[in-house]
Amino acid sequence: MRAVAVGHTGRAVLRRSLGLRLAQLPIGRRRGQRIPWPTVRHRARTGCPTDSASHLLAARSARCRHLLGMRRSWPRMHGTSAPSGLGSGTQQAPSEPAHVAAVTDSPTGNEELVDAVLAMSVEIGVGNKEARPRPGQLALARDIAKAMEPVLNTDAVGSGRGHVSGLAGVGIGKSFAALSNAGVRAVKWQERTLYSTKSLSLQAQIVDKDAPVVSEAVRRVIGAGFTTAVLKGWGNYACMNRAYELGMALLGEDVSSFAGTDAIAPLIKKLEALPSTGTMSLEGNEFDLAEMKPLAIWALSQGLSDSLSGDKDTFEGALSENSWSTVSVSPEECIGLGECPFAAVCRSDRARNKAAEADVVVTNHSLLAVQAAVGAPVVLGNSVLGQFDHIIVDEAHELPKVVRSQGEAAVSGRELNRVIRMVRAVADERSQKVSNWADDGHMIADLVEQEIHRMFIETSNGEIGRLEPEADPLEETGDAVIAWARVGSRLVKEPLAAAIRAGQMKQVISGKKAQAAIDKLIASVGNVRKDRNGLARWLQAPPPAPVGGRRRMKPWHTVQSAQVEVGGMLKGNLWTQKLVDEESGDELDISPSVACISGTLPMNFINEVGLNARQTVEYELPFAEAYLESMLYIPDAKAASEVEALTLPNMHGGRRKFSTEKHQAWALRQMKQLIDANEGHALVLSATATGAKAYAAELVKHAAGRYNVYTQWDATSPRLVIAKWKADTSAVLVGTQGLMTGVDAPGETCSLVILDRIPRAAGNPVDDARAAVIAARLDGDGKAAEFASRRMVYVSDACELLGQARGRLVRSAGDRGVFAMLDPRLLKNHPFTYEESSRQLMMKTIDVFGLRTTDPQTVVDHLAGRQASRAAA
Repeated sequence: MRAVAVGHTGRAVLRRSLGLRLAQLPIGRRRGQRIPWPTVRHRARTGCPTDSASHLLAARSARCRHLLGMRRSWPRMHGTSAPSGLGSGTQQAPSEPAHVAAVTDSPTGNEELVDAVLAMSVEIGVGNKEARPRPGQLALARDIAKAMEPVLNTDAVGSGRGHVSGLAGVGIGKSFAALSNAGVRAVKWQERTLYSTKSLSLQAQIVDKDAPVVSEAVRRVIGAGFTTAVLKGWGNYACMNRAYELGMALLGEDVSSFAGTDAIAPLIKKLEALPSTGTMSLEGNEFDLAEMKPLAIWALSQGLSDSLSGDKDTFEGALSENSWSTVSVSPEECIGLGECPFAAVCRSDRARNKAAEADVVVTNHSLLAVQAAVGAPVVLGNSVLGQFDHIIVDEAHELPKVVRSQGEAAVSGRELNRVIRMVRAVADERSQKVSNWADDGHMIADLVEQEIHRMFIETSNGEIGRLEPEADPLEETGDAVIAWARVGSRLVKEPLAAAIRAGQMKQVISGKKAQAAIDKLIASVGNVRKDRNGLARWLQAPPPAPVGGRRRMKPWHTVQSAQVEVGGMLKGNLWTQKLVDEESGDELDISPSVACISGTLPMNFINEVGLNARQTVEYELPFAEAYLESMLYIPDAKAASEVEALTLPNMHGGRRKFSTEKHQAWALRQMKQLIDANEGHALVLSATATGAKAYAAELVKHAAGRYNVYTQWDATSPRLVIAKWKADTSAVLVGTQGLMTGVDAPGETCSLVILDRIPRAAGNPVDDARAAVIAARLDGDGKAAEFASRRMVYVSDACELLGQARGRLVRSAGDRGVFAMLDPRLLKNHPFTYEESSRQLMMKTIDVFGLRTTDPQTVVDHLAGRQASRAAA
């Protein structure tokens, strides 16, 4: 739970800001009662003076007015104000359309208003006055509208607003449904919405395409539009400090101090005159000047105009994580606006300020995940960003994974050596203290490796070592690591302070990086040593040496941990937000409404993310005709020769065992036939990166120039490859799970989608721990609970990816094609079929096609016939 203390001073600040008498503050509610709270931002935006009773009333949120017994509300932003009867000098509010006026008297019961905005959004977006919302889209919009209504009864339990878990497939129009609600709540009730997505492509679609359309629809229906802003993590924006440092390094000049913003333009001119060939060494890495020169010029140019965002995703060149790190900083590495000579053009700070003023803030799951994992007010409860009344989570199936990744910790000798390098970059290496500390660190690193390796040998049967609950993998060395790290922190403190005083910004950034690495190491040691409920811990072997080559560095064994039960973290740190009065101890529930929507959701999703919703609602899919006229192909492979080609003999006798290695060669033969029949126009997906790369190499040779074959690894950014593939409509794109979501190519470009086999994860400590948590909640005997819990984790995750892969085929009403699932184990009564309950779950995910076949010749003829018809048209 995020609780904000409101003591005597806090109450006074709120009272002054809102113009409310202390007696009017709704302190002292009964437990569980949702009492709406007015926000300071609302009054600031209306510009209401504190000495006017009418403007004070106008400045309050609609929810507070409702609580205080007021029955009529009015627009109070974008140039409108309160009805003239409440004071002099006010303007008459604009009249509203007759068909919506009846539903705007209260913050509740506004479904008809949302319906009207959604209908107008569809009309504008499609460009057709006869266009209407799709049934599933309309139902989703209405459910979100109900969830956003205030809970004013005294029997409310949990969150102060409603929760929605919605299964809304491809083409429903989720963003229009969600934004119509956000827009209505913003303009009518001055409530703010946080809209979170996983993929950058959807984030860009919402901000650049969908939000402007819905805002215009809200303006036409209600009389005013709403504002939208993007909020990403601090490190997603170019840092002028780092860019200046990179530019000077490219020129071969040292940076002792920064000249400030006036130095940006002259530096860009010098950089433009540099050659674009050669390499350079920076921070221990080799970089190509053809990549670094345009990046440095772009990053510096972002500080020359207020119209430029500095957003990483607006850079159009090739970009790796290592190269981006040379022009960006994390929050821990930032020297701070008070010290930075480029503070006036800080793009990260500018993005946060824009978000603070926006009605709808579009962000990514990573920021929500950080707040859920560590409890810090990164977004919700953040003093800069202000209060949010509603949360919409699109691509919600990804949120638990992102939260789990934020809670990961790892300790190895490699981490200690990394800390040593970072401290040496800041502290005086000639100092005997620093030299002795580094020597101690190398010795402790070797001892850590010995302890982890010894335990790994005792517990592993492959690449993973299992830890028992009572085991401490750093029993002998953990305390020594923490003590040594704290000495390192003291060694960094003095030179960091000196660098700040001298304005040596390069040293300041290096010092902050070193301190952040030390803090992370100390926290990681604590996380991996003790078992806790909902935590997975394991030992990881070093990656294998490259085939035919030598290791470039010493192999290190690692002890790792990850939080697997994230529902409580999401509920306590995100979905639940409260104000606490320090004097009385009473709590004010200011929790937002929450709508989690996605095209695929696992069966245990509601518990996994800590929602209060009773069930996941499945909305009617659009494009029914497109699916009815498209084909699902699962090869039969029951002939003796096919069975032999896919299996290995069982060393214990009995039924032959399915072989994933033999399946790869068999699947490749199928792919060649299908792609040839379709004359390219394909997306090939593999359950593994190894398989995808093997398919791509063979398909390039097989194509022989008839069509191009691209892979997701062809460029540093997948979006560049996807753009090439979409422009080259006969091409083939090959990839793995990264392309199962976020790839949107309507039309013939993606008329054949091939998935080699079910993308089911191999057994691993994190998913095993997730299953164990579920099993503990289930009734019944141990074996039954274990089987059911593993199915709810491993099979459910596979179904999620399978549904995403299937969704790549039909992206619009005019799309037709074939989804080829080259895994015969999905067929019933097959010599090597899946366990029946798991098979049914997976088949249900893809059983949406009107045409089905298991015969290779039938599907080849179907594809060839489609291409012949296109050529003849």
